[in-house]
Amino acid sequence: MENSKEQLAKMMNYALELEHAARIQYLAHAELVKGLNAEAIIKRLEEIASDEEKHQVKFRNMIGNYLGSEPSMSMAQTHKAKDIENILGINLKDEKTAIDFYKTIYKKIVDSKDDLPYAFETLEHEVRHIIMDEQEHAAELAVLLCFNVESGAAAKEEAPSKKSAGTPASKYRCKVCGYIYDPEKGDPDHGIKPGTPFEEVPDTWACPECNVNKAQFEKIN
Repeated sequence: MENSKEQLAKMMNYALELEHAARIQYLAHAELVKGLNAEAIIKRLEEIASDEEKHQVKFRNMIGNYLGSEPSMSMAQTHKAKDIENILGINLKDEKTAIDFYKTIYKKIVDSKDDLPYAFETLEHEVRHIIMDEQEHAAELAVLLCFNVESGAAAKEEAPSKKSAGTPASKYRCKVCGYIYDPEKGDPDHGIKPGTPFEEVPDTWACPECNVNKAQFEKIN
């Protein structure tokens, strides 16, 4: 069974992958921004990308120097966008997802205080400040999005995600925390009725244990 440090390292490695993806996504999206208010939005997207790079450094330091594990070199999923409103909306959603997940890391750190006698204060401080940065990003993106909608930017609905094919009765395991989604049980506490195949679970659903999205689950026999 994994100890607190190993569990935290696994969670932080996923956070590191999210930050890596976020930095790349912000820089790529900045290249696509055109039209009204483009210059100001491009500048802010590039500044946020720089913040995400700093977060990567912090997570690598915590994983390697305080938790004694190897930092991940992978990257989480990135998302394409077509126009300013789409860019702001996608990144706002991703920021909120990151905030929710980082809060689970923070709670884990607090709950594991006694197991981290020489790391707790640093881990608590660093993760708390990363969450505060991300909350600032989310607030700014929300304001920019509202301003662009009010300026007459045409609202576009995102195409619904295609549901992955698979055996309806299959169970799926969270790659971050090990939680197993059982179709027979569903997740009633979060609106998923018993008997719901994983493929039919909404893309907005998140792991009940660590709050990562569906993309972080793998099918098991």
